[in-house]
Amino acid sequence: MAETQEIGIAEPSKLANIGARISPQYVERNPAMWALGEIDVKALSLAGTVATVCFSVGSFSIGFCFNIIVSFANAEKLTPEATVLLRWGSPLLALVTVVAYAFGIYFAWRRRTLWNDIKSESKPFIPEVRPDPTRGQ
Repeated sequence: MAETQEIGIAEPSKLANIGARISPQYVERNPAMWALGEIDVKALSLAGTVATVCFSVGSFSIGFCFNIIVSFANAEKLTPEATVLLRWGSPLLALVTVVAYAFGIYFAWRRRTLWNDIKSESKPFIPEVRPDPTRGQ
């Protein structure tokens, strides 16, 4: 038969140093909660989305413009299509870039001013603490 082993407390000198000591530190946090209507959320989202799309279109068009210029810069003889792209396509794409970035900056600015309006119209709210009638005082 197997020997039975007594369960008891081991001597501290025979234990290995296992684990770590945890000393919790409790903190308090009061983040600001903004009272936003559905129309405000939609306006903020739309302004951010439109600004992102404008910056994306501007980046694509400036990349395409530079690609045309670099591709045909050292060509000895240009085809008629290449001539049209180089003389009309590049300036048109540069114009699209400027307009797209201008709209992107405008919509990013509108988004920021909408946030500033929301913050300026908001007042701090401190809830009134009422005693719980079910608890004894």
